[in-house]
Amino acid sequence: MLKPITRSRVLAALRAEPGTPIRIWSVQHRDALSVARQTGWLSGNHRFAFARHTDAMAQVEDPGHPSPYDWMRERMAELMPTFSGDYPVWGWLKRPSTRPSIWGEAAGEATVLVSAIVPRHRILLSDFDDWHAVLNDWFLSRTEAEDNEVEAAGGATPAQRRESWLRIFETGSRRSAEEMQWRGPGLFVQACIDRVHLSEIVHVYEQVQPSRSHERGVNSPTTDCICAEFERIE
Repeated sequence: MLKPITRSRVLAALRAEPGTPIRIWSVQHRDALSVARQTGWLSGNHRFAFARHTDAMAQVEDPGHPSPYDWMRERMAELMPTFSGDYPVWGWLKRPSTRPSIWGEAAGEATVLVSAIVPRHRILLSDFDDWHAVLNDWFLSRTEAEDNEVEAAGGATPAQRRESWLRIFETGSRRSAEEMQWRGPGLFVQACIDRVHLSEIVHVYEQVQPSRSHERGVNSPTTDCICAEFERIE
C-alpha cells in the first residue's frame, strides 16, 4: 500500500513552522470513525495495536518494558509540548495505494482512507522500515559493519537497543552508500499524529470492492467513494 516519498517533500515537512497545515493520509476502520463522531477526534487504540514480536508471538505486559506503541507515545510526549497522551493515529505524507489487488487483501472491506489537514506540531515523522527494529526489539544498526561489531561484542543491551531506535527519526538525513545498502534509501516515511479532529478531515474514501467475475460474468472497475458526512470544501 505504501509509496516512496521524495527527500525534498520530507524536508519541507520537517522544516515547516509548527502551525503549518500538513496533508496526511491514514487508513482507518469504519468503527474508528464511529467513535470519532462521539469524541470529536480520531486517536489510536492500544487494544488493536500489534503486540511486541517474540518467538512465541505473545507478550506479558511489563511496565518497565513498554510496547513499541507505548515507546512511540513516550517520544511524542517528549517532543510535543501540547501532547494529549493518546496513542497516535498512524498516517503518511503521501497517499497510499488503493488498487483493488492491494486494498482488498491488506486493508479489508471495513477499512477506509482518511485524508486530513493537520498542523505540523502534532505530527512526528519516522522511517517506516527502521520502525521494525522497535517492533521486533532489535538493535537498529546504521550499517552491516556496525551490526557485526555489536554481534561480536555479545549483542546490544536493552539500553543500547532503545538508544539506537532514536535513529528512526533521522528522516531528513542523507544516507551513505553503505547505509543505503543496509537500511534502504529511507523513502518510506510514516507520520504519527496526535489526534485528528473531525474538523480537520477533508475526505474519507471508501474502496468499493469489485464483484467476483464468476458471480457477474464481468470485471467491475473499483472506484473511490467519498463518505459525504465527512466531506468538506477545502
